[in-house]
This record gives sequence, structure tokens and C-alpha cells, in this order.
Amino acid sequence: LNRLRGEAKFAVQIGEENRLSSEFYQPLHSTGRFFVSPILDVLEVSTDGGSFGDYNVDLFSGGIDLGLSLGRWGELRCGLTRGTIRARARESSSNLPDLDFDRGGLRALLIIDQLDNPNFPRHGWFANAELLNSRESFGADRDYDRLISGVFGAASSGRHTVLGSVEYDSALGTDLPAYEEFSLGGLFRLSGYAPDSLSGPYLGAAVLSYYYQVADFGTQIVSGVYAGGSVETGNVWQNSDEVGVDDLRWSGSIYIGVDSYFGPFYLAYARGEGSQDAWYLFVGRSF
Repeated sequence: LNRLRGEAKFAVQIGEENRLSSEFYQPLHSTGRFFVSPILDVLEVSTDGGSFGDYNVDLFSGGIDLGLSLGRWGELRCGLTRGTIRARARESSSNLPDLDFDRGGLRALLIIDQLDNPNFPRHGWFANAELLNSRESFGADRDYDRLISGVFGAASSGRHTVLGSVEYDSALGTDLPAYEEFSLGGLFRLSGYAPDSLSGPYLGAAVLSYYYQVADFGTQIVSGVYAGGSVETGNVWQNSDEVGVDDLRWSGSIYIGVDSYFGPFYLAYARGEGSQDAWYLFVGRSF
């Protein structure tokens, strides 16, 4: 948009989560090393029972980041964030109260992205770490600290690809409010369990997946078709001293994936412990 190559970015998402987001990415020098980035985000989602009951949730958030570009490696950001959450009980849970929360604080985000394909990668790795420092002095309802982190990697031989990921999310020092707790369940996140059916302030998960490239069309509409499966383990915990491997839950899936112009498309069957199973018709990135 200007001589320093500023960019305006907009994204619309329709599905289980309806989302409208925008970002203005403005380099501060011709080298592009440092940048500033205001962000606005509107999210609408239904909780469909689980730990929180049946709510329609609207989240409005905004912020501004000061960042350092790491070239072809990724980026580091630090900034201010502010938001409001409005949760309205659905008719099926009319006995539940309406809820309103304010969020605000400082955050730091590091992303390293070396994947060759964001949808069905065949080589490379990806790592992220985000630290949120919520404070009443920035408009939040309460003080707390939260860490989100993960590592993902892919390696291939011919048409065969193996992927692995590890995720660890944690409250730091103090309990998290319910709306900031982490969740498991859904495709490739203990696939045999309903989406977001497990929640808590501490989360650990690992996934080992394999897929075979059935077809390579090389077109913009459909570039490839894949068949594969996954083995997944993880859990959420309510207290830090409970975190461990003794009570990990297990799940697995088999799937057909299509790398398309509209994003990755999955048709999958999954099974978890206790004869829990699920079918998925899913469009969107899974990591």
C-alpha cells in the first residue's frame, strides 16, 4: 500500500467458528526488519455443551504489535491486546447465566516456519510460543499468565510422509479463568473425542501421523490427494502437580485428504478410548 510495502490483510472464516479478522502490517524501514501491526478480530462460536454448557459466544479483540522480522525463518512480536467476551445461554441451557468478560494485557509471540507447504507439508518444521501477561491495569477482569507452545515437523521419502507434533500449554503460577482454559478434542486433537470436550488450565498432546500421496494433480483447484492415519495421545489437567504421562488418553484416525484452492479438506474416521468414535467432514488447516 505504500513505499515501505505496507500490507492490509483480511480473513473471513465460516463454519464451526465464524470469524472476521484484519491486520495492517507496516514495515518501519525499507529493509523490512522492524514492523508495527494493528490487529482487529471478531469471533462467533457455539460451545455445544461440554465443560461450559450451551452458549453462543462473541469475542471482540484488538491490539497492536511491534515486531522483528527474522527473514525466511519467521518473526518475533510483542504488543498490547484488549478484548471483550460475551456469552449468551442458548435455549437448551436457559438456566445458565449470561456472562461477560474483559481481557487485556501484554503478549509476546515467536513463530519459526520452515514448512514447504502449509496444508500438507512434506518437509520442514514449525515452532511457536506465545506468552500472555493479563493484567487488570490493562483492562482485564483478573491477573494471570498463560503459555502456548508447540513444535511440528514433517519428513518424506517419495510419496510417503511422516509428521509429528508436540504441544504444551500451561497456566503460569496462577489459575486461568474458564474462558482462557485450553481444550482437546476434534480432528488430530484426540480425534475420537468430541471437539473441545476436554478442557483445563494445563494441556499436553502429541501426534504421529502418516500419509501417502495418492495423486498429484498440480492444478490450482486440486493439487494433491492423500490417504493416511494418525496416532494421538494427550490430556488436560486441573492442577500442575497432576501433569504426567500416567493418565494420557489415546485416539487414532484414518483419513482421506485433499489439498485444494479452498484449503485442506478431510474425510476421516476416528476412534478413542471407551469405544468413543467420530466421523469428520472437515475443511481447514489441522495444525
